[in-house]
Amino acid sequence: MANNIKNSDKRQKVYAWSKAHMLYVYKELTAKECADIVGVTEKTLGCWILAGNWKEEKSRVVSDKSLREGNYLVLSKTIINKLKFFLEEEHPEISATIVPLLDDFVLDLLLSRKIR
Repeated sequence: MANNIKNSDKRQKVYAWSKAHMLYVYKELTAKECADIVGVTEKTLGCWILAGNWKEEKSRVVSDKSLREGNYLVLSKTIINKLKFFLEEEHPEISATIVPLLDDFVLDLLLSRKIR
């Protein structure tokens, strides 16, 4: 049975949404499995899937061999973009310092070709 995050704070909701997205799209779990893991109802997860167009994204990931075999750039960019959005919304006083560091981190990874 899913835990109820309905009355939880915004941070928990963003975390649940992000985790559900990664589990559904990249780990290829079912909507029910994802909903149970992150603590939302299947109906809520279904709304997230529709709103985010996750089915199409999941289809692309499943059909793209390089993504299945570990192209973490897409995943890393998604996580970093969500972190940047969260920082700008919730902690604007520190986002001006941290966001450029995150951008530098991604650039370093690209240049070092650790992820492609």
